[in-house]
Amino acid sequence: MTASDIAKFFISLSKPGTSNNITNLKLQKILYYAQGKFLALKGKPLFEEEIEAWVHGPVVPEVYHEYKKFGYSDIKQPENDEIIKNIDPELKAFLEKIWKEYKNKTGKELEEATHNEDPWKDARNGLPDFISSNAKIPQKKLKDFFITAN
Repeated sequence: MTASDIAKFFISLSKPGTSNNITNLKLQKILYYAQGKFLALKGKPLFEEEIEAWVHGPVVPEVYHEYKKFGYSDIKQPENDEIIKNIDPELKAFLEKIWKEYKNKTGKELEEATHNEDPWKDARNGLPDFISSNAKIPQKKLKDFFITAN
C-alpha cells in the first residue's frame, strides 16, 4: 500500500468536528508513528514513501500535498474508497490500534512529541525548529527508535 492509501484509511476512521478529527498536521504525525511502529514490529516498511523532517515535524510530502487544501481544518471523509474496503485484516487491525492510540491527540500535541524524538531531531542535524528542511528520516533510524521505545 502507498502512504496515500494508509492516509485514506486513517481519514475514514476520523470524525470531523470532534476530538477524533484529523487535520493534515495530525495525519502526518500518525503516518510517522504508523511507519515507525510497523518497521519495529515487522522489520519492513508500511509504505515506501520517504518521511522528511519538516519544521512542524515528520511529513510524507506526497500525502501533505494531497491534503494541503484543507489547511488546518478537518479533512473530509473519503467517498467509498475500494482500498479501504479491501484492506488486509491483519493490517487493518494494526492501523486501528495506531488510530486508537493517537486519535484523541491534536496535531500540535503530536508535533511537540515528535520534536522530542531522535528520528526527527537527528534528521534535522541541529537546525533550529523554525528553519525549513527536507532532510529524510531514514527508515533504519525509525525502526531502531521504535524498537527501543516500545
